[in-house]
Amino acid sequence: MKCLNHYSQYDSMRYERSLQVLRLALAMRRSAIGVTLDDICEMFEVTERTAHRLRNAVVELFPQVESRLGDDRKRYWRLPQSTAELLVDVTADEVAALETCRRLLALNGYGEIATQLEGLTEKVTALIAPSVTRRLEPDVEAVLEAEGVAIRPGPRPGRNPAVIDSLRQAIKGCQMVRLFYNYRGREESAEIEVEPYGILFGSRHYLVAHRRGRQDPYLRMYSLPEIQRATVLNKAFERDASVSLQAFADRSFGIFQEAPRRVIWRFSGPAVRDARHFLFHPQQQVEELPDGRLQVSFEAGGLLEMCWHLFTWGPSVEVVEPAELRELYRHCLDQGGAPPSLPGQEV
Repeated sequence: MKCLNHYSQYDSMRYERSLQVLRLALAMRRSAIGVTLDDICEMFEVTERTAHRLRNAVVELFPQVESRLGDDRKRYWRLPQSTAELLVDVTADEVAALETCRRLLALNGYGEIATQLEGLTEKVTALIAPSVTRRLEPDVEAVLEAEGVAIRPGPRPGRNPAVIDSLRQAIKGCQMVRLFYNYRGREESAEIEVEPYGILFGSRHYLVAHRRGRQDPYLRMYSLPEIQRATVLNKAFERDASVSLQAFADRSFGIFQEAPRRVIWRFSGPAVRDARHFLFHPQQQVEELPDGRLQVSFEAGGLLEMCWHLFTWGPSVEVVEPAELRELYRHCLDQGGAPPSLPGQEV
């Protein structure tokens, strides 16, 4: 038994070292300038002596490895592009996964992103040897047919590709944008200038921006379907480095931006099983209670949308905190309908 254990450990070490050699070869292939011994030491957390051994193993396996002395007097090693097919084996499942994502994006209205993903797929397949590509084609079709792509029917917000392109250009370049925006309750669109920070995609899509000229520092959301035109201005703005678009989104349960509050829900009965596998909020905490109920807690604003969602769980969920949401949800259940409106920061 001792000999078998020794062999198993030795075999495991050989397997790990083989993976390190392959990873190093891929790193030499990806880098335009190559990798140094210092890079290898940092990549695998090994000594310089082990880094020499790994480098020698790659050179022995791939004689095409190129070596040069850099301006920093360090030696760099890289693999030319012609060795890509020797290092990477693209499977039918992986190509099918890209195509599935492309179809899902296109069917959900993300046409421009789907087009970019289509271009990426073409680049990936172009790197594969023609003989392998011919073999993959029927396999990819078989995987797509077996998996299928079903899209849940229902209303989806309209999106203007020209507006999206302009907003993306402005966001990446930190340039101000002039919006021709339809405010709710107004017949004519207003002309406003904003500093765009990002776009929130979901069941409804919004531009997150700061209104130039407003005294308050708060970001606000502008419904994309209500933006008639977006013109990128030759005016730069300094993006607040402390602002995180994801953190902004996490402040709320939905799209209404309110001050975050401590939220505690308790699920009972058959709902416990479903709630256990449900992601209500990225920072949620889930606790199994002694009486069999499931407690979910997180911090967020957006009480109105929480109430809309809780209504789908019926009496199987108890709102512990906050009190305002508890009263709102009780009213909703008593009336047997949708909750009343609450003010939010959507414009």
